[in-house]
Amino acid sequence: MSLSQEYLLKRLKYDPDTGIFVWRLREVFVAHDRQWNSKHAGKKAGWIKKGRYGSKYLNLKLDGKIYLSHRLAFLYMVGKFPPDGVDHIDRNGINNRWNNLRQANQTQNCANRSIHANNLSGFKGVSFHRRGNCYQADIRISGKKKYLGSFRTPEAAHEAYAVAAHKLFGEFARTV
Repeated sequence: MSLSQEYLLKRLKYDPDTGIFVWRLREVFVAHDRQWNSKHAGKKAGWIKKGRYGSKYLNLKLDGKIYLSHRLAFLYMVGKFPPDGVDHIDRNGINNRWNNLRQANQTQNCANRSIHANNLSGFKGVSFHRRGNCYQADIRISGKKKYLGSFRTPEAAHEAYAVAAHKLFGEFARTV
């Protein structure tokens, strides 16, 4: 059985202003031959799980299946799961306020990432090229790296990255 908005509304209440899911009150709720335990009613649903690269997301278990709660928020508000994915505008995977979520494909979601922890230049999209003794700007498009040029300073290379990012990713572009 795939999860429907109607079923989700019966089991959970989502507050779009806080982004929090709360279990609804049911004296006895039979789902997939399981009884719903009303001791959870009124309590926050979900737990924080650490993802890749130190990111954190709120997970929620419903009828034995684990869901990312930002995807459930989308189902709750729109009536269907997003076809590609959901992006947290502020990059905080725990902040599931409705005004912080937007539909995004993988490329757009990656464009909204912060600078990597192992970046030595201090600028997103910039690396030092030892052989050429210069700074190089690159950008990823659909998982493929595109060379943007070589520059004397990291600031100039970053400017090239920022221009390309805004042109390619628009509102999803994160340059810091």
